[in-house]
Amino acid sequence: MAGDRRQSPRESSSNICHSRRRFIGCAAAVGATSVAGCTEWGSSAREDGPRLNSLEYLETARERGFDYEYVHDGSAGQQVMITNAGLYVADVTNDGSEDILAIGGSVPELYYNQGGTFERSDSFPEIDDPVLGALFFDHDNNGFDDLLLLVEHGEPITLINDGGTFTEGDLGFDFELEIPVGAAAADCTGNGLLDVFVIQNGDWSSNRPLGTEGHLVSNDNGNPNYLFRNEGGEYVVDRESGIDGDRWSLAMAFVDLTDDGNPDIYVANDFNTDILYRNRGDGTFEPQEMPDSNRNAMSATIADVTGNGLLDVFVTNIYFDNVLERHMPTIKLNSDGNNLFINEGDGSFVDRAEEYGIHKGGWGWAALVEDFTNTGIQSLIHATSQLGVDSRIQSEERLTRDEIDRRYPYINYPAVFGRVGDDAFESVHPTDLGFERMNSRGMVALDCNQNGMLDIAIANARGAYKLYECSNASDNWLRVNIQPDRHRPAIGSKLYVETETISSFKPLHSGSDFLSQESRIIHFGLGEETSATLTVAWPDETERTFDSVPSNHQIAVYPDGEYTTQYSG
Repeated sequence: MAGDRRQSPRESSSNICHSRRRFIGCAAAVGATSVAGCTEWGSSAREDGPRLNSLEYLETARERGFDYEYVHDGSAGQQVMITNAGLYVADVTNDGSEDILAIGGSVPELYYNQGGTFERSDSFPEIDDPVLGALFFDHDNNGFDDLLLLVEHGEPITLINDGGTFTEGDLGFDFELEIPVGAAAADCTGNGLLDVFVIQNGDWSSNRPLGTEGHLVSNDNGNPNYLFRNEGGEYVVDRESGIDGDRWSLAMAFVDLTDDGNPDIYVANDFNTDILYRNRGDGTFEPQEMPDSNRNAMSATIADVTGNGLLDVFVTNIYFDNVLERHMPTIKLNSDGNNLFINEGDGSFVDRAEEYGIHKGGWGWAALVEDFTNTGIQSLIHATSQLGVDSRIQSEERLTRDEIDRRYPYINYPAVFGRVGDDAFESVHPTDLGFERMNSRGMVALDCNQNGMLDIAIANARGAYKLYECSNASDNWLRVNIQPDRHRPAIGSKLYVETETISSFKPLHSGSDFLSQESRIIHFGLGEETSATLTVAWPDETERTFDSVPSNHQIAVYPDGEYTTQYSG
């Protein structure tokens, strides 16, 4: 039953390497299940399991009550190029169900998840200002996510969560921003409170990045990004953090990428290089330019792709082959495609997207790296712009519309890649999964009907938002909802799952990918395994290990060492 106290943890285990610093040297090769008692994180024995193209998705947004539509507001400068079609997921009532905030329509709307159907909130404050981005974050560790709304040419709006009901409050943030498009939260000082980092783009209605003319400069002509420190419940701009520059930022991740226990900041920049800000350990940051990243970065998705217990970074960019380039606008674009920055473990990152087969994704935006098949194997899906070049290609290249869709699916559909080996993905045609033509931007994964299958919601910049519900991911699963207490946040925790055949590591972080925020409920596929060992390490190094956690359960885990079942399937 939901709410049952199931198990207290053991404090340690000789069979599991809890810390990545301890188990990274134990791993011999991806695909091995164990070496000298230590686990190869990310490995899987279900190589023969269901592949991504075997999944069936049905679009059910209207049926489920999720009836949101994009509305172009010509007064919002950023909408000239990037739109503000976004989706943000959080369990705002802290009952184990995932709710959705949608922006990009006439006003932001909050949809409560009522066990598989969505009900539009009638008490959510009406916001008149143009909202360009949002962030759910628990500012005081009370277990309820508050909400920061980023408005164009104004101060951020703070909504305080009182048991699932939001009212406007004052947490500071009394600082006017120009084009803020994203935010993320982490405790970068170790004081037990979440700080907030906000990224900004430039105003496309009146300006262009210097990179559009081929000029690569440290100080571009966009708007600066800011770190807001949490000083006991009041957020104040930190001007001594070491974060500077006026680039045209579009996405970020606020998470420990250097494996030293301190959250770093990765910023994806349009028409310029991406920047990794390394946390020095005192809450100040040292900038490092990412190699091979001077493209058109539009996402920053974090995952352990190689299975070595280190976090890699997937970044969507733009890819056109020679045929498509002839039909695209004259603005200077770098069309080398997506980046996959593999973490080498020595502080360096190497782009291996082409080697992995995931660089050809069209004009990419938000991305997901998740185990959609529940086999313990991750797949990759990312949103794309609908390019609107069909008629020109039809007439000049003498291709039918069906031939265009088959040869260049990323012109009109999301890009889909299924894992086929230790270091390779293969392109899957999006219509094989049931995806429709759309001009997609924000994208999130959630279990909307609590059956253990990951569904996908997509913000459509030309109409109704979509909800694609998975119907046939039949393998086992485990979902984990990490809880804070008053002394430590949940964000920044690290989760390790081990079975006889599958080992996985995932961090709990707040995003922010492009116009998207993922659920903080972490999803693991378990293949045919009926139970797993779960280890959770909170940011303050409190660590709990739970043996024989049953599969096909979503559990809430508490720092005091107990967990409850929120639902099972």
